[in-house]
Amino acid sequence: MTEQDLIDLGFERFTETPENGGFHYYTLGELISNDNEIASETDWIVTLYGELYDYHFKEIDELSILVNLLEKNKSESGFDINSLAPYPYKENK
Repeated sequence: MTEQDLIDLGFERFTETPENGGFHYYTLGELISNDNEIASETDWIVTLYGELYDYHFKEIDELSILVNLLEKNKSESGFDINSLAPYPYKENK
């Protein structure tokens, strides 16, 4: 995945101050990329952090599918990606 792929998907760039290293990374909602210093060694990876699992996306095709699904199904009041947690089991009575 390239930096341009993230930009094309609508990710927003954040740059740290020179005192904090001057590196940059990208976010889109709750999705966050690694920083450019790490990406120069390993390529760009986007992570979705969860309570039980973390999800790492290394391929632009898979990330595009996720972003499109989230965008398609977001609610009028905004989309909270944390709401993707599984529903608790309810016993039928």
